[in-house]
Amino acid sequence: MRRLLLIIAVSLLFFPLAAMAQTVPSEVESAARNGLKSFLDRIPAGERPNYGFTANDALDQAYLGDPFRLNMIAPEALLAYKAGDPVAPLLTETDMWYFPVMIQDRIRCVLIVDHLDGAWQAVSLGQAALAKSLGEVRQRWPGALGYSPVLVAVFQARKYLVMVPEEAEGTLTSLSPGQTGLAGGSAANILETLKPDVREALKQR
Repeated sequence: MRRLLLIIAVSLLFFPLAAMAQTVPSEVESAARNGLKSFLDRIPAGERPNYGFTANDALDQAYLGDPFRLNMIAPEALLAYKAGDPVAPLLTETDMWYFPVMIQDRIRCVLIVDHLDGAWQAVSLGQAALAKSLGEVRQRWPGALGYSPVLVAVFQARKYLVMVPEEAEGTLTSLSPGQTGLAGGSAANILETLKPDVREALKQR
């Protein structure tokens, strides 16, 4: 009886986290699987490092990790943000899914799947520096422990962020591809630093 009560208590504890887990449509997974080999076959041997691979990597051993559904922060939402506002309402889901491309349990690059012309398609492979940052994200907030980090883009500022719903509200992590470590902090501080770039990008529309 005590064991049953313990199981029920644990289930109730983690139910909200499980409910937040992303469900990947089968069409998206299929597009990623079909597109991966095609993109890998087109990598020139001399350019492997640009994709996060070494000369000795067996590309036929590459596989797809659990994807991030990309969210974005629209310029108007970012510019209207004030310290203390919740972060989640700023986010808008996009049709893009970022699949980590793995070899030996390490993320090497990213395969992007998007919905174009009425169909899901793999559209690009690369972003090795971002892939390294995403590897650090998965290490710090592993799904096995109930974390569900959300990848966020501020396109006008050319910036990627991560929001972790299970962490304290009002915090974000700024991804700095090419640099070591993740820069976490208050959403107010991070978003404020992006506002000048966003305003400048809007002027050039």
